Amino acid sequence: MSNHILEPAAREFADATAKPPFLYELGPDRAREVLDDVQAAPVSKLDVDEK
Repeated sequence: MSNHILEPAAREFADATAKPPFLYELGPDRAREVLDDVQAAPVSKLDVDEK
């Protein structure tokens, strides 16, 4: 088995979702709520120069 190298945030997400209850066990409404919460977290972005 090969070792997978993930960025810290990806590793944290993978570890958090590796334990039950799994999304498919929650049903559509609850699973959607969980995913909405995960995606609503603030994301740090690099500054950009727009023209």
